[in-house]
Amino acid sequence: CITLRGRMPRQNWVVGIVIDDFIILEQVPRAKPASTVSFPLADRMVQLYKQVGLKPHDGKRFRGQVHAKFWGISLDGDTGIIRAQLERAVPVAVLTAQLARCGYADRKLLEVLTGAWVSILQMRRRCMCLLEEVFSEIQRFDYGVVFQLSAKAVDELWTMVVFAPLFCS
Repeated sequence: CITLRGRMPRQNWVVGIVIDDFIILEQVPRAKPASTVSFPLADRMVQLYKQVGLKPHDGKRFRGQVHAKFWGISLDGDTGIIRAQLERAVPVAVLTAQLARCGYADRKLLEVLTGAWVSILQMRRRCMCLLEEVFSEIQRFDYGVVFQLSAKAVDELWTMVVFAPLFCS
């Protein structure tokens, strides 16, 4: 099982769930790309989702793909590279730059924006420390209050914008 703090398992397949997104990653030989574990397990999960009243999203479902996008991640199974999705990071960086330039925010806006950055930084967890002041700003103000961002928070936002390409490489 893939966990936030754990190491990747050494077996040929791993399972992960984030909220309601169920993923199975399976290492298969190039010469014989047929799945041995993931397809039947994924079929079973679709059945279980329906039994408990969850609606599987057919548009997000994929099977047997070497290149996949899930959880804000872009996976290249040929090279083994896993990184944040650039197509997600660019609009978040643009919005962040606009907010840093403006210098004002409210708690909800910062929560949504930092949530987007956390999704991008999940593959670069050590970089989450770059959001320290922004998280402090979130805690200082109530909902519905527009406030001026501190100089340190604005600096952190610009740092996120500048480093966005690095987070996706």
